[in-house]
Amino acid sequence: MLVNGETETGVTLHRMVKRADAGAIVAQLRIAIAPDDIAITLHHKLCHAARQLLEQTLPAIKHGNILEIAQRENEATCFGRRTPDDSFLEWHKPASVLHNMVRAVADPWPGAFSYVGNQKFTVWSSRVHPHASKATAGERDFCAPLLIACGDGALEIVTGQAGDGITMQGSQLAQTLGLVQGSRLNSQPACTARRRTRVLILGVNALLATI
Repeated sequence: MLVNGETETGVTLHRMVKRADAGAIVAQLRIAIAPDDIAITLHHKLCHAARQLLEQTLPAIKHGNILEIAQRENEATCFGRRTPDDSFLEWHKPASVLHNMVRAVADPWPGAFSYVGNQKFTVWSSRVHPHASKATAGERDFCAPLLIACGDGALEIVTGQAGDGITMQGSQLAQTLGLVQGSRLNSQPACTARRRTRVLILGVNALLATI
């Protein structure tokens, strides 16, 4: 939801059946997603909404006075599980898309990340900056605040973390990473050391060992 920039979500009470999420709908409640919502705040909203919906619906369930609505199988949508690699910040994308990524995987999730050379850093909070950047996507555009040029617009890194260090303000992060105006960021490590493999044949039984 957040990663797609959606503005509304909701909670559903449904009858439990053998198939996952296939039971008839008992009640639903829509929830607005605010522009400043991140993963944890939206989680709290949904927990509160679920409790509220259950309190409203329990008396009717208790007295057997509920209207169940069968789900339409042809309208169902499924989403695959995300992996850590899905949180790469690809700087050729619009700043708004990257900002939504930051919102969606903020603490307590692992966070959206990028690299300066081989140094990984995590972006914990950001904002889309109105500055119309002329820099190349992935370049540091301004020193304070820390702005990174994107495929469309610029992303301000408000707080971030270098490696396993502490969370700090964007300007402090720039100093820690040694960023200067025009520095290039990348979505993957600049170079990945390739493991050298040698095969040794040991003994008369031709036992293979990989080093």
